[in-house]
Amino acid sequence: MTYKALPMINTPGCSRDNATELQLFSQQGERRPAGLVISENRRQTSHNQLISLPAKLVCAAGLLVIATCAVILIVTHVDQGEQAQEAQFSVLVVGGLTSEGITSSVEDVSLGLCPDRESPPIPDLPQPLTDITGGYLSSGAVLVCGTGEQSTLCFIFRSSSDMWESAGQFRIRQHSAMGVVGDTAYLVGGSTSDVNVGLESCDVYSDLERTWVPGPALPIPSHHHCVASYDGQLYSTGGKPHGKAVYSLDPGLPHVGWRNSSLTMHPRYSHGCTVLPAQSGPNLLLAGGLAPDTGKCAHTELVSLNQEGQTAGEVQAVCRSGAGLVEVGGRVFMVGGERSDGELPEDLLELDTASLTWHTATTGRLGMGRQGHVALRIPCSFHATKKPKFHKLLEMP
Repeated sequence: MTYKALPMINTPGCSRDNATELQLFSQQGERRPAGLVISENRRQTSHNQLISLPAKLVCAAGLLVIATCAVILIVTHVDQGEQAQEAQFSVLVVGGLTSEGITSSVEDVSLGLCPDRESPPIPDLPQPLTDITGGYLSSGAVLVCGTGEQSTLCFIFRSSSDMWESAGQFRIRQHSAMGVVGDTAYLVGGSTSDVNVGLESCDVYSDLERTWVPGPALPIPSHHHCVASYDGQLYSTGGKPHGKAVYSLDPGLPHVGWRNSSLTMHPRYSHGCTVLPAQSGPNLLLAGGLAPDTGKCAHTELVSLNQEGQTAGEVQAVCRSGAGLVEVGGRVFMVGGERSDGELPEDLLELDTASLTWHTATTGRLGMGRQGHVALRIPCSFHATKKPKFHKLLEMP
């Protein structure tokens, strides 16, 4: 390489004679910017020395802290998401028959899935009701109907309320069953004051309109039966006098009415029912209750809703009648009921879906044993509010 000094033209602060610019020309004739010429090795070394070793260590430590925080946030978010997805429901138990007689008591049975709440408990019913039935409406309300002194009365409790409200009344109607689709309830079947005379009638309550209207009647009279709902369909199971028929109703096609959907393997009445989702499709689960021909405990049974087929388990000594079935996240709990020895146990039973056998649940327990009650799955957000002070003053004697 050769260097050549060229005069600098019009450089401020320098004379024309003394101002020079150092230019580098390569052997190929390339022209490089003037200035201090630094070799490649020295230039690289200078750049590396711009960040000192302590600064590098501090940066590395900072990056490690950021990465650790990111992992913690991700894991925490996932855990909270799983808990939020699981923590959805508790069991609301209303009325029924205890060892002391008909009760108006209401209790919220925790399954350990809801966070602790500071809201007051759901108040008791305004009065005791025999042969009570009920359901949870998607509008955020619990509707129950049962027999009073001279008629069948219905009461409704809305979330964030402080009291039960009247929701209509009927002539005496015993041992009926209720199913719910959305915010609409269906009061199905039952019997008159003479328990041997069944009813096929169906009455429909709309929480949007807050009115009752007649609905499609059952094909035959039925009482002591059980009604469940799934995917917008209603299913009436068992009951007296026959106990084996399964009738289905599509509320979107009321002119079609109830149709004979299936038959169970074992007849029963005073049983519990719910729908159990499975990989092979939904199954109608029937458990507890009594066989009409023997008066003894009926088998636990699954009835497929997508295809013909039934599966029955063995009769167990822990069988109960007058119990409620509640499905929560694929788990099924039997709540309350009367054992064959006449006892009203306070513990809950949980179903082993593989063997169709029941065992004592490790979570949840009734405050008092009862049978012939209402047991409903309710969201954790369902709650009562404190009664205003002036209401309490009005209630004082």
